[in-house]
Amino acid sequence: MTDLVSERLGPGTDLDSLQGRRAGFVTRAAAFLIDFLVVVAGYPGIMWGIGVLIGLVRFEQPQYPELPNGLEVSISAAWTWCYFAGSWYAVGRTVGQAVMGVRVVGRRRFRVGLVRSLLRTWVMFLTLFVVGPVWLLLSASRLAIHDRVAGTQVIYDRSRKRSDLRVGIGPGRTVRPQPK
Repeated sequence: MTDLVSERLGPGTDLDSLQGRRAGFVTRAAAFLIDFLVVVAGYPGIMWGIGVLIGLVRFEQPQYPELPNGLEVSISAAWTWCYFAGSWYAVGRTVGQAVMGVRVVGRRRFRVGLVRSLLRTWVMFLTLFVVGPVWLLLSASRLAIHDRVAGTQVIYDRSRKRSDLRVGIGPGRTVRPQPK
């Protein structure tokens, strides 16, 4: 990974130099791929949990539930919605974003509130997770449509604690780390 960064930014560039800058298409796509795998892997666990609850209520052995298709789609959508919006609200990043070293922040403040997290997720759903990445790929500002609507941005943040990075708008509308 360091070789890719050095190749793109020049020799001798390390990952710390990206701290606070907006993440690009490739990093965000890799994070989304990881998140997609988490969502897909989490769904059977949720369904098994529902089966266990049904078994407890009926005093039967738990089994994987057979639910109407509409209900399964609703559960899947709710799980996906809660995963993204909940992760951004609670810790500012999803599992994929944590692995890739990026975080979702507001444009003028560090924390993304509940309303912005829900709005960002809603726009991602409305655009079917396709328009946003295409928009991001064509955007010089590295903002997807859901970032523009919700007033968020995705920045490189390799710190482990939320308090390690304070951000603000710098020249060229790029986030720059602010001194503590």
